[in-house]
Amino acid sequence: LDGYFIDIDDLKTNLAGCWDLMEPLKANTPIMIDLKGGYGSAYYSSTLPGIITSSEISVASVDEMIGFMHDKGFYTIARISAFRDRTYGESHVSSGLYMLNKKGLWMDPDGMYWLDPTNATTTSWITSQVLELRDMGFDEVLLDNFCFPNSDKYIFTGDKAGALQSAAATLMSTCGSNKFVLSFLADTSFILPEGRCRLYVTGVSAAGIGQAAAAQKDLSEPEIRLVFLAESGDTRYEKYSVLRSLHVAEEVEARRNNEAE
Repeated sequence: LDGYFIDIDDLKTNLAGCWDLMEPLKANTPIMIDLKGGYGSAYYSSTLPGIITSSEISVASVDEMIGFMHDKGFYTIARISAFRDRTYGESHVSSGLYMLNKKGLWMDPDGMYWLDPTNATTTSWITSQVLELRDMGFDEVLLDNFCFPNSDKYIFTGDKAGALQSAAATLMSTCGSNKFVLSFLADTSFILPEGRCRLYVTGVSAAGIGQAAAAQKDLSEPEIRLVFLAESGDTRYEKYSVLRSLHVAEEVEARRNNEAE
């Protein structure tokens, strides 16, 4: 992958600018778009029972943008929050991670609930979201927040790494196919399940990509299956797959055109 991403801040404040930046891009350019964050509301017109749509953005405009991305022939990736989901946690308390005193669900510092990866209802809920987006024509879905929250204030006594591996394997078995990619934004120690999938990492500086890649020494084809999310157009990311902020698209595309000439 070598493309760009559109995040929630772009959807809130810069939709018109995103259109302008995508217009000159070639077919098959990978474009990732945020479609559900930690609050749990959808940024597109989802038809899933019980889901709510965001009131902070123009869902109709996002729907139109998704249609534009498909019409342009981009390789389309939808990013959704997996285990961080306040709205679903509120209505499905048994699926969440409980406080130590068992009086309610644990909240992270931003006031968000986290779901239990070992709960069958949790994986079923995530499956329904992935399948909806796959049926909408997305080539790939990235499950963000595919991890446990970094805290000792909630109840979970099992093997966290094993729980994540098991959940990933379950999701691959229900959502994966030879024409669709299901990927995970997780810690670099996360081991990918069998099937068409990638590991995404964020917050890695261009100077640190070698160390991050070394942590995935057992990953087959790391140049393809390890994807860095970056804000800059730094060329050092290009040894591996990379998605950059759409804001640097003009800079990156201009450099490529100059190199081609």
